[in-house]
Amino acid sequence: MIERRATRFYLGAVAEVIDLDSRRDLVGVSRDLSLSGTFVKTSEPFASGTEVRVRLTASGANFAATGRVTDNVTPEGMGIEFVEVLPKDHAILETWLSIRKNAFSPAVCCDRLIRSVPVFVSGESSTGAFVEETETRFITSESALLHLRATVSPGQVVRLKNGLTVVEEKCRLVFVDAKPLEKRKLLEVEFLESARKFWGVKKGARSFPF
Repeated sequence: MIERRATRFYLGAVAEVIDLDSRRDLVGVSRDLSLSGTFVKTSEPFASGTEVRVRLTASGANFAATGRVTDNVTPEGMGIEFVEVLPKDHAILETWLSIRKNAFSPAVCCDRLIRSVPVFVSGESSTGAFVEETETRFITSESALLHLRATVSPGQVVRLKNGLTVVEEKCRLVFVDAKPLEKRKLLEVEFLESARKFWGVKKGARSFPF
């Protein structure tokens, strides 16, 4: 087990957490990250004591560990103590913490909003053309995070259609999880043009009303 007393830093990484018993999974945003654990912001936290598998994704790198939900469970999320971390993952964690210590802003956006918006993704995969219905897990004014079953690659251009507004835009895949924790891969798309019209947001708005 990693030492618990450690300096914590804010890192808005994407956090995938799986309950090792029920296999229920959720996606949230990490904060207060340290060598010993992290707080995951989610509206549906697991109960204290739940044994979990957690994966954090930031700047195209993945950190994975087994852990346990601490007593710090609130309506805003849950604390997770890292129990077992492989050396390669520990190195990634140290790199992230070193970056934050030096006050360098990571590529991962810290103003992600948790929004489940139904979308249709279409494009070319290794097996041919595809159209897949899914939903976003996070959105920003320029990008979105979602799960997809189709086989796609970073750098590939796809079309994203908003299931609510039927607005359609071209996007580039900037991240595709090569080793997903579930059958669907987690990926991030970046709009080739501003996504404000796609989300139905007025210029200068601080939120994303639908």
